[in-house]
Amino acid sequence: MVEQAPQYERAMTSHHNGTALLSLLCAVLWPLSFLVPAIFSVVTGGPRLPGPTLPEPLLQLFQLGFAILPVASIIAGGIGVYRALRQPGLRSTLRQAVVGLALGCMWLVGVFVLSFARVALVHGLSHLLG
Repeated sequence: MVEQAPQYERAMTSHHNGTALLSLLCAVLWPLSFLVPAIFSVVTGGPRLPGPTLPEPLLQLFQLGFAILPVASIIAGGIGVYRALRQPGLRSTLRQAVVGLALGCMWLVGVFVLSFARVALVHGLSHLLG
């Protein structure tokens, strides 16, 4: 009679590193969190013209993603790298985890750069146009 492995052992033998995939997903979604509202604003006539704007809950969701996604990418990437190094079955996901971790670090710096650059850009444009 063949004895079956307990549920937790079967889960440990999976060849999927969910945290590495989450890290990549967060790293890919982050640029969309500021590009979508900006493109929507330009397409609908810009902030000076009356026109449709994003609904407030959707705008808040994009703003939350702008701040949270890089941090989530870094945390998930770190866990993904740890799991890929500790479990031989997950070695093939190491590259995914490292890319997600690296992009998360770059995007975290990008949050600060874009936050300050946005203010400088608005100030510069107001002097050019006004």
